[in-house]
Amino acid sequence: MRVEDFKTIIVPENFGGFYGGDWSDEMINVLNQLSCLEDGEGETWSYGASKMVFYIDAETVVKLPFQGLIDDDYDQEDGEFIFHEFESGNYCQIEEEIYDAAVDEGLEMFFAGTRFGGFTANGYPFYISERVNQCGGKAPSQNSLKRADEMSMYSMGEFSRFWLARAIEWYGEELVGRLIDFVNDQRINDLTGGNTGYRADGAPVLLDYSGFREDF
Repeated sequence: MRVEDFKTIIVPENFGGFYGGDWSDEMINVLNQLSCLEDGEGETWSYGASKMVFYIDAETVVKLPFQGLIDDDYDQEDGEFIFHEFESGNYCQIEEEIYDAAVDEGLEMFFAGTRFGGFTANGYPFYISERVNQCGGKAPSQNSLKRADEMSMYSMGEFSRFWLARAIEWYGEELVGRLIDFVNDQRINDLTGGNTGYRADGAPVLLDYSGFREDF
């Protein structure tokens, strides 16, 4: 699978997964076009509430934004599942805009960079992002964990406690304090363990920072 392959696929209408986390027919359609369905989730691809992620190589991932989520309840009258389009729009674009703002603030070291990558064959946007590991780094000290608990009280980011403590040790409290202010200004939430990671050198980094703003 290459970045160029995404220019050849057709992303179906109402592209998104189910509320409960199950795969949708639309997701399977895309996976089949990229010949990676048989690889299984977590090997060459994964997904969350707002996007699918495809692992291209050791440095690169491609992200496809969802248009919304599919209701788990089947509408017997219409004979189909109900699709709820995101009011907040394209979460990959939101992530790109947040990264650009982080660069402007001199905080880009905290973020796996995301940029627009191009369009699919039917004009659907895809995005390219830095690939980082979700696990890594030594265990933080008890003092760092304590400071992480104290600093997280002022953040809406819902940070992973372990990750925030490692960030304090790696970048220092002043920079982490600026990160927390930035996260609050950008209204970023859901920076839990699944959305944080580490570069090869052990540097803590946020890998999915678009948050989730829907209220269906």
